[in-house]
Parts: sequence; structure tokens; C-alpha cells
Amino acid sequence: MQSVYRRSGAEPSRSLAIFIALLALPASVRAQSDWTGIGAISGTVMYMDTTTIMRDGAIRKVWIKSFDLDPKTVVVGKDTLTFDTVIGLNVFDCSKGTRTVAAVQYLLGEDIVLDVAETHGKPELLRPKSFFAAIYADVCKESR
Repeated sequence: MQSVYRRSGAEPSRSLAIFIALLALPASVRAQSDWTGIGAISGTVMYMDTTTIMRDGAIRKVWIKSFDLDPKTVVVGKDTLTFDTVIGLNVFDCSKGTRTVAAVQYLLGEDIVLDVAETHGKPELLRPKSFFAAIYADVCKESR
């Protein structure tokens, strides 16, 4: 992994919060060695399943999970959705510098609260020096 994922000089309280977030994960998630911690963004801890990266020509598919200490609540249609974990299948096109989320699950604890098997998302250009650009650089082996 590249050092882009970590911020140098992180405050001890922030490091402690990340550590607590890792401990707060359900035991079944912590037990899976497939998920590799790749950083944190504003209290959200990010993981990547490095053992199931799929390669097909210039296409790379990788599962990315985010975990929040505090559950998020959003309105979806007429329903209210509360979740603390999002797992998405991210599709990177290494030849075009784009990313698409092909499938996504929202969980609260270990319970799936919304499962979107196929998002029909459109590819988006990666913003330079963004979190997902750093993942792109790792799975495609080039910077964006």
C-alpha cells in the first residue's frame, strides 16, 4: 500500500478512536483475515478485501468496506435507513481512470439493512489525490 492512506502526525485521540472502531467491529468481521485496514476518513475506518481482487484486462474489481463508529441515518424513498457499515464492489478501469460501484450492501451490526445487487452505476473519473485514487494506484499499479 502507498503512504497516501495514512496521515502523518495523527493525534493520539484520533488513533485511539480508530483502534476502538476496530474493536467495535462484530467478531465475525474481525475474524475474517480477508479485510485489510487501509485508512480512515473523518471517523470512518476503511478496509479492502485484498484476497479477492479480480483482474480482467484493464478492469480491476475489489470489495471495499467502510465502518463508522456512529451509525448513519439517511432517507431512501419513504424509508429511513440506519447503518454503520457499507460494503461495495468497486470496479476500476485502469485504462480510463474511472471507478464504478457495481454492488453495495448496507449493514447495521451484522444485519443487512439494504442489499443492492446491481447498482447500474456510471463510471466516474477519479479525483487526483483522493482516497479512491490511492486505491486505484494500488490495484492498477499507477498513480492517478
